[in-house]
Amino acid sequence: MTNILIIDDDKYITDMLEDYLSNYFEVKTFNCPIEALIHYSKTPNYPIVFSDFHMGKINGDELVEQMLKVNPKQKFILCTASMNKKLFEISETYIDQIYLYDKPFDLKKFKELCDTIIESI
Repeated sequence: MTNILIIDDDKYITDMLEDYLSNYFEVKTFNCPIEALIHYSKTPNYPIVFSDFHMGKINGDELVEQMLKVNPKQKFILCTASMNKKLFEISETYIDQIYLYDKPFDLKKFKELCDTIIESI
């Protein structure tokens, strides 16, 4: 089963994604991006890292930069309720590695995106 790392400071989101996606993937969730980064630095074996873009301690762009130092080929899904210039800039910088996803979630479409990314690896 493919591993997916999910990082969002909203526990409702991580629980919802874990409940749905665990039927298809091995899912590990974190509500604290710093804890997620520590975990990832020790075990970077996730074909997909999903992260909210706007979080309290570390934002998605910072998380991406740090994780790419560990694994330069990492694929990401960055999500937010409000797209902004910074999000588009980082997705353009890492155009083959970052996929953008708008909230609210359509779980079926989200799973399809995960499948598409996994097939491309």
